[in-house]
Amino acid sequence: MLILTGYRGGHLDQEITRVYNMCMSIRGFIAERQVSPEEIRRLWFEYSTFNPEEFAIALGNGRVYGLMFAIAGSVIGRIRLCIDPYLPKYYLLEAISSLLSWARHRLSRERVCVVRIGCGYEYSMFHCLLREVVGLGIEATIVTLMEYSGESREASVSQDIVVREGTLDDIPGVVEVWNSAFRRYSWFEEWSLEDALRWYSNRKPMLYVAVDRGTNKVIGYVDAELRRGFDGNTYGYIYTLAVHPDM
Repeated sequence: MLILTGYRGGHLDQEITRVYNMCMSIRGFIAERQVSPEEIRRLWFEYSTFNPEEFAIALGNGRVYGLMFAIAGSVIGRIRLCIDPYLPKYYLLEAISSLLSWARHRLSRERVCVVRIGCGYEYSMFHCLLREVVGLGIEATIVTLMEYSGESREASVSQDIVVREGTLDDIPGVVEVWNSAFRRYSWFEEWSLEDALRWYSNRKPMLYVAVDRGTNKVIGYVDAELRRGFDGNTYGYIYTLAVHPDM
């Protein structure tokens, strides 16, 4: 198995998209929508923060077996792992082990001692495989904060605030809230207006903004998607809920 680094987009984009879509479709109980190679290029390789040294691809028999981002934060590193779930288990374990070995080498050079690995919900396939490869660590599980009970309710909003559907004209305010609210955290990455416009234009999530009536300034936002689950039900998924720290 070969680990390819420094890839900036090109002849493997179709294979990368194939693996990513299969990986995400089984990551949890939610069936993610399919993405296209064009979307992968725009939201990965053309993003201003994309660093090809943080990205590795596991190749075997002319195909992509898996891929990984290993990002060094100021204190805690982050790993995003995606493996073709339909590989035989031997190749699954080999791909995971090889990519984790590469990530450990890369992050140790950056003096990162603690790493977060995103691997789906608690009993997902990748979660179990990672346990098999690296053993037990400190684990966080996904929980349901709210369930829709069927009745319709009016939103409770302060008289000083207007909550409305956001548009692309609101993205500069959204970026300001993101950068102000999350700057204190070790995983923070500065979000540029160009990248934010690219993300919202391509992903097209639901966006709601809270606007101060007096200043007409965006002081908070939430973005979300509705997804169809494997069980036939519709689920809400919140990406970000943020409020400006001055409020």
